[in-house]
Formats: sequence, C-alpha cells, structure tokens
Amino acid sequence: MFNLDIDNSIHFTRKTFKVSNSSTINPYYLVGEQIAPGLDAIIGNLPASPTTEDLINEVVSYVTSLYNTNPPLSVTVEYSSIAAHAINSFRSNLILEGNADFNESQGAFIDLMIGHPMVSQVSPDALVEKVRNIEENIAISNLTVHEQIPLFLATVTGVASYIYWDAQIKNQASAWAAYFSSIDGQNYMNTLRWSLAAMNGSLSGYGSSISGLVEPSYDRVTNLIVSSLIGALTLTAGKLIFNWSPIITKPLDPTPSEYRCYAFYNRAKPKPPEKK
Repeated sequence: MFNLDIDNSIHFTRKTFKVSNSSTINPYYLVGEQIAPGLDAIIGNLPASPTTEDLINEVVSYVTSLYNTNPPLSVTVEYSSIAAHAINSFRSNLILEGNADFNESQGAFIDLMIGHPMVSQVSPDALVEKVRNIEENIAISNLTVHEQIPLFLATVTGVASYIYWDAQIKNQASAWAAYFSSIDGQNYMNTLRWSLAAMNGSLSGYGSSISGLVEPSYDRVTNLIVSSLIGALTLTAGKLIFNWSPIITKPLDPTPSEYRCYAFYNRAKPKPPEKK
C-alpha cells in the first residue's frame, strides 16, 4: 500500500514517485532566506532566562519588521496567537496525529517530512538531500498548487533551519552556545530535531491564520506565508531553548506499518493490531 523507505522510490497509491537530484525550485525560497536573520534577531534580543512569552514577542517583533511596519494591535495579537497555536500544536502532536486541516495526499508527504521515516532513518547531514527529494516528488505529484503551498513552505524552512543550526554548532562564539549540549555529538543529532521542529511549526502556523485579519482576505497567500514563518521560527528556537517534546499518544512504528498509515490518513482512532 505504502512504502515509507525514503532511501528508495516512494510508492503511493499505485504511483511511483521518483528520487532525483532535485531540479525543482521551491517557490518560497525567499522565505527560507528569512530564517537565519530571524534566528539571529531572536537570540540577540532574548533575556538571559527567557520565557515562552519572551520568545513569542521576539518572533513577532522580527516578522513585523519584515511584513508590517507600525501594525495595528489586531495584527500583533494575531501574530502572537499564531506562535502560541504552533507551540500547542507541537506539544499536542496535532500534525502527526492527523488533527490538522491537511488531506490524505498532503498527509503522506507530511509523514515523510517530520514523521518516523525522517526521525529514525535519516542522519542530520543527510536531511537536506532527503528534503530535496521530497520536494521533487511534491512537484510531480497530483497535488494542486494550493495543496503544495504548505508542503513547500515546510521544506524550505526545514532546510534553512538545518543549514543555520549546523553552522551555529560549529561556531564556538555562537550566541546560542549557552543552550547547546555539553555532550559530544549531541548537538549534531539535535540539528535534525531542531530542523524537524521548524517544519512542524511551519505546518502548524500555516493553519493558524484567520483570513482577513493579518491581511485583507484577497491577500490570503501572504497570510499563510507569514503564519508559516512565525510557526517555524517559534518552534525551531523553542525546541532548542525549552526542549519541547510532543505528547506521544500512539506508537511511532507499530506493526504492520500499513496499519499506521491507514490510521493516520483516515483520521481514525487507531486500534491495536490483531494478535495472531
């Protein structure tokens, strides 16, 4: 039914998705370029012992400087709520539990991006290549442009976050050094977790914007881009600072694996596999 081995071709609903050298252009590459300066701005303005509210305020301040000069209070409130929704979504594991407004086909790619296949089968230094392969398959899938938008936003923020964190852990003078682990090799492994958190946050933020509040309703795509950026910055930084972890309410890799896919994509409450 579904092969989760992303080191090989991805077989989904009788169609083979290819693995390539990623000739696809992510339409939101400019959003990816906003990740590094955003994280620099966040750490540059956070107090020594930040709270969640401090983090949200700095994310909102940075995004506001990009998209809304002198915004009304309603925009500031909405930006803050998007960041809070992303945090709640991550800690409640809403995206991977299927409790988000994504369809079955989108869910297949989301599982590949931030689910068990990426967590357990990919080393941090292979993340960029794997995400590029997923992007290529998104582009040649039967998804509409509208359905592709949140997926491309997630992948571009994930790649940008990994590149940023990989550089930071190699920089002894990094402003983030106080939050890094003192255990050899742990920071290397954490770059994957921080990057997956960015993708999770991007997807959560994408679903948290109310049409017509952040921008006029005719500018809906801009709403979603801004919301995605807010979610990604909040979660990738928050995962490092506060070490947030999602609440696991079902096994990550039950047997058979097809059962897990069925339960996720059909949004049904999973039942234990029958005992033989």
